Amino acid sequence: MEKKQRGKLKFFLVMLVAVIFGTSFFTDLSIPELFEAIRNREPLINRAHIDLIKGVEEKKTEIIISKSRWDTDICAWSKTNDYVMDFVQANPHNFYVDIRNTKFSTREEGVESTIILQPAYFEELCNETARQKLEIAANEIIQTIPAGVSEWEKAKFLHDAVIRRVTYEEGKYDQTAYGALVEGKAVCMGYAMAYEYLMEKAGGIECDTVLGYGDSISAGMKDAMIPLPGHAWNLIHLEEGGVSASYYVDTTWDDIGRTDTQGQDYISYRWFCTTQEDMDKENRYLDTEVLDMSQWGNLNDNRLNYYIYTNAVMEQYSYDELVAILRRQIEEGNNFPGVRAVSAEVLFDIEYALGTQEVGQQLSRDLGIDSYAYTTHKDYLGDGLHCCNIYLNLE
Repeated sequence: MEKKQRGKLKFFLVMLVAVIFGTSFFTDLSIPELFEAIRNREPLINRAHIDLIKGVEEKKTEIIISKSRWDTDICAWSKTNDYVMDFVQANPHNFYVDIRNTKFSTREEGVESTIILQPAYFEELCNETARQKLEIAANEIIQTIPAGVSEWEKAKFLHDAVIRRVTYEEGKYDQTAYGALVEGKAVCMGYAMAYEYLMEKAGGIECDTVLGYGDSISAGMKDAMIPLPGHAWNLIHLEEGGVSASYYVDTTWDDIGRTDTQGQDYISYRWFCTTQEDMDKENRYLDTEVLDMSQWGNLNDNRLNYYIYTNAVMEQYSYDELVAILRRQIEEGNNFPGVRAVSAEVLFDIEYALGTQEVGQQLSRDLGIDSYAYTTHKDYLGDGLHCCNIYLNLE
């Protein structure tokens, strides 16, 4: 009896070893990798995406992504190079990656085609201390989010927080969430990464950093020998008051770069919850090659656009309506109150009225302010975002 049991056990062990070696062979995994995959409940095939994630996490200087190991459910192999670039460049958790010095190359060999990623790293940020600094900086902001706010209010609060925290300035870490939130200096990529990082940590709102171009000329030069600089901003998805839609948010372009006499930043909302239609009118182009747009909802529901949501749109010029809109925003603590005009003609009427001494004096009295200066924003085709803002307490 014992002999039969030992025979069964021996047979079982032989079969187990055979299965392990066979699985290792067919999945192109080493034995340690196989056990690690099983322990972490990771797929045994199509593991190139996991190789990418772990490679960056482990600060590898070369990551080879093989076509035979790529999961096409993530994206088609023809789009993999763009996907990898987006993962490395537009991921706020990769704050220790030196984007400017990271290299990509491809080797086309049929089924064995590969992408070779050679990430560069900021060595001084590849440690737990740097990560903790980023966490602390983010938590300082998140802890100040008022209780019970809606998704729209949370998105606006964090939009404002990024602008107050960051100064547009080039630097070593200017394209990272670390540079934006810890050092307070960043360019557009850093602004966008910081906003995504905060939105993710605050929870409840889907947010992604996207790459594109701020004008049609730059977009047209994308594949030129010397391309013009691109731009980065964010996509968010909001569920609010029966609305389920996606919007663009550009904290960089909403940062006026000036402060009032009390040291408070002037913050614009021209690019807060902007629709695809308005982006198109302003000739702003998204690089859809590096983003799967199918995951985003309706991009043309304008009900959560800042001006529409706050009833700050003027169909025609009316002094009383202008005063009501500006007063409402001032009472909410806005030092850069503004309105959106439905057309260039209406904006001209607003601008003309504000430029007269009589209206200026009356407006100051009605709003209870000493003085003001105003600025307008419009596109030259006359079909885009037409906005007028008032500077309060201008230095």
